[in-house]
Amino acid sequence: MKLTTEGKPFRIGLDLASTNVPSLVDELRSKKFTGYVALCVKGGGIEEAQVLFDAGKIVACTY
Repeated sequence: MKLTTEGKPFRIGLDLASTNVPSLVDELRSKKFTGYVALCVKGGGIEEAQVLFDAGKIVACTY
């Protein structure tokens, strides 16, 4: 596994309410994406989650 300290953003500032998240995950899988997706939702407080991908496979997540 190659470790790097920087990368290129895939997408920034998506509106999750209007995003088809399962389709986005399918797209990342098909592109063999390696990296992480950070989700932040603001409501009564702030909810945050991260999903870690390795060659298109989800290998870890936090909430």
